[in-house]
Amino acid sequence: MAKINGLNSRLLLDGISIGGDTASLDDVSTPTAVFDSTGIDKSAFERIAGLSDGAMSLTTHINDDGVTLAKVNALPSTDVIATALLPNGVGNIASSIVAKQVSYGWNRGSDGALSGPVSMQGANGHPLVWGRQMTTGIQTVTGAADTASIDNAVATDLGYLIVQVSAFTGTDLTVTLEESSDDGAGDAFAALSPSATVQFTGVGAAFVPITATGVERYVQAAITGTFTTADLVIIYAVGAAA
Repeated sequence: MAKINGLNSRLLLDGISIGGDTASLDDVSTPTAVFDSTGIDKSAFERIAGLSDGAMSLTTHINDDGVTLAKVNALPSTDVIATALLPNGVGNIASSIVAKQVSYGWNRGSDGALSGPVSMQGANGHPLVWGRQMTTGIQTVTGAADTASIDNAVATDLGYLIVQVSAFTGTDLTVTLEESSDDGAGDAFAALSPSATVQFTGVGAAFVPITATGVERYVQAAITGTFTTADLVIIYAVGAAA
């Protein structure tokens, strides 16, 4: 894979696209706790990995007419889902976290500029995950469709399906992850078993653990439902889902 930059990135929070008011992503990380298990016969530390975690922090521009200010200054006590597309585009890297937003404030710089730091910490028993975008960034769909497929090279176990819907007109929209051994050439794409699926009736986000094992090499997402238009992001991440 070629080296990339972070130009043309996107950021969504619970389905709200806030990239236009975001000055920088300051921390996107998956820290892991470690425990000292050093025996008296050692001259250096031995450590055992503990719980995985996640963190995402950003700095916003202060736009009092924008949706970002209204979203982040509420400091909700419930979980939020944040997703960064780095940069946006099919197959590109994406990170997502189920988090508690733990801070929001304003900074006034010596040059007169106003900015708003926002900090989020992992919650709900899942770490920050890294995956690949199955849509063309924030993609507009006007009916049933299949996303581009992702080639994992080999069969995989577990993982996450992350969906952010930033605009929606209609009754319902369902996203279902599907698998194939040969990219649909002879083995038609079919839903995972157990399935990884989520339904929306409006703007929002979902972070769905995949419990299936032996997922075939190629995966795609099927978009179905009764709607006229929707803007959405779909991300597939391979990895342990607790």
